[in-house]
Amino acid sequence: MHLHIRQLILWPHRADLSPRVLKFPSQRIGVVTGWSNTGKSAVIRIIDYVLGSSSCAIPIGPLRELVSWYGLDLETDDGLLRVARQRPTSRQVSDDYMVFPLMDDASQGDIPPEPRRNATTDEFKVRMNRLAGLSDLRLSPIDDAGWNQRASFRDMASFTLQPQHIVANPHTLFFKADSSRHREKLKRVIPVALGVLTNDHLVLQHRAELLRNELRDLEAQQRRRLASLETWRTTATSQYVRAQELGLLAAKEPPAEVGAINRELSALLTKAPEATSVGNLTRDALTRLQATRDGELRLDRRVSDLRRKLKRLRSMSASFTQYADVISEQQAMVSGVGWFARRITGANECPICGSESTSAKQALAELRAPLAALEDIAGAARHDRPMVDRDAIATERALYEAERLLMQQRRLRIELETAVPKEGGQRLEDVYRFLGNVEHALRTASEPDAGLTTRIVDLTIELRGVTSDLNEGARREAEKEALKQVGELIADYAKAFGVEAVEGQPVLDVRELTVRFDPEQEDRTASFLWEIGSGANWMGYHIATLLAIHDYLYRRVPASPVPTFLVIDQPSQVFFPSDTYDQLLGRGAEASRSTDAAASPKLDRDLQRTRQIFETLARGFRRLGGHLQIVVLEHADQAAWGHLEEFELVADWHKSDDALLPPPWFAPPDPGETTTPSTTP
Repeated sequence: MHLHIRQLILWPHRADLSPRVLKFPSQRIGVVTGWSNTGKSAVIRIIDYVLGSSSCAIPIGPLRELVSWYGLDLETDDGLLRVARQRPTSRQVSDDYMVFPLMDDASQGDIPPEPRRNATTDEFKVRMNRLAGLSDLRLSPIDDAGWNQRASFRDMASFTLQPQHIVANPHTLFFKADSSRHREKLKRVIPVALGVLTNDHLVLQHRAELLRNELRDLEAQQRRRLASLETWRTTATSQYVRAQELGLLAAKEPPAEVGAINRELSALLTKAPEATSVGNLTRDALTRLQATRDGELRLDRRVSDLRRKLKRLRSMSASFTQYADVISEQQAMVSGVGWFARRITGANECPICGSESTSAKQALAELRAPLAALEDIAGAARHDRPMVDRDAIATERALYEAERLLMQQRRLRIELETAVPKEGGQRLEDVYRFLGNVEHALRTASEPDAGLTTRIVDLTIELRGVTSDLNEGARREAEKEALKQVGELIADYAKAFGVEAVEGQPVLDVRELTVRFDPEQEDRTASFLWEIGSGANWMGYHIATLLAIHDYLYRRVPASPVPTFLVIDQPSQVFFPSDTYDQLLGRGAEASRSTDAAASPKLDRDLQRTRQIFETLARGFRRLGGHLQIVVLEHADQAAWGHLEEFELVADWHKSDDALLPPPWFAPPDPGETTTPSTTP
């Protein structure tokens, strides 16, 4: 999922102040640096809040009291998008959103004085889920636990955010994984993020579970019928004697064979008792029979309609895939337009010779509308298929239920057709009760339901086909191979961080949600991240793991739902906690080269390890070709990364009293100005 953060915007609570804007680069690693308590760590919390967090971790105080809305400008597959969320008030979080598409880069500078609510949190999440291409189906069709919901765009924050309390935490590797509910869900989300559990797999899993449930129900019905047959075999003789007692059969020794008893009792049922008369019983039975037939007809029509609808939905799902491939080919044909547009820098310059000419811009202007239309079509083809899959599963579930009801109605109609009297005469109540019991027992015992048996066979064949397509064994092997490749990348990045040697190959352990080290020797046991010690090691493996995951996704899973940005908060804290970096080095690069600093071998080593953090991030950025946007919130100053061209300074809050909230926001308003609280229409 392509998602870069272009700008962070804070709207002041006072109407006389301008919004605060931080611009983040896409083609370089952005760094926000400054003293403690300048708001660096709040940046990552604001990003999390605006992107739909169900709780607000923005610190209580000025960052909530002086700000009315928090916003982000996002670069997505569907173009630029401005998203803003109102600050928390009396509740923990606000449900008020502004979601506004931006036409082009120039419109980023057009920031309104105050956002206007036009969406809710749920509506924003639905939009982002569609951009991520995530299915509406639950992660598991069989578990009713609280974690078992659909995979969400929000779940992917675990792979994009590393707050200060996580980045060197020995017990928690991923953001939000320090709560039990998020941990359990994240274990099931990782295969989705790695492209191992796809939307097609989810559809097949849910179809297989529907088939298993119906097959279990039908097999239970069949077992009950077989049990009735066995019960009749033990009571047939006693029923024969009871018929003799009622005068319905001649007094004689009952036959030894159950089949012979069945034949005589069946013959008895075909002869109407002498005292029968057609009265209200017949009319009531006929009325009920007609109502049952009408109900069967309605259910039969519904089954036919659902079958046609399911066929259309499956055809539509296949068409989306084919259509998306065609659109991708067309997009590839016009991929050079973006390059051409970036080469036109002057007002009327030709990109080839530099002469004054407007023809290039006119040509690009004419292409804008068809290219936008092509992007809209591509977005629809990419994001609408999961909704079709969800409707197909719902339709299939409704079809199975309708078929079950139809089978029940059909059996009821057959019973009523047999029970309606054909000739006159009414006997004593016990005679009728006996005849009814015998009729039901004979029908159950001697007339197996051919439709039930056929349906069981059909379901078994269909389930076998779905299970074969699902191929869970192959999927587990694919997941194992994916985790192995991620582990190899972790080892590569960890080596670049200069972490201390750990025996064994690092592997991403999905069950424990941490890095596991598998020993090469079989007689050794595996160790885990929390066992290796050293904050530098923990930090190194945290960032190495996230870089490895994004590296794997970039090269092998182009359609991954994981956003393509990574925000890391203060990775150098393991070497220079709090303000010790500034206390030891002073401000700027000159002090870092002072004689006192050079005299300390430990300080030199920590400085080198700090630079190594930025060098490894630069290496990962280069490997991913700028595909992954990286933002670092750091206490260390430019001396730590100034020698690397991949970095760009976003804000430096060391050299002045500037901070995330600028000083004018803290000053009292002028007497002539009014403070207008932010409201939502």
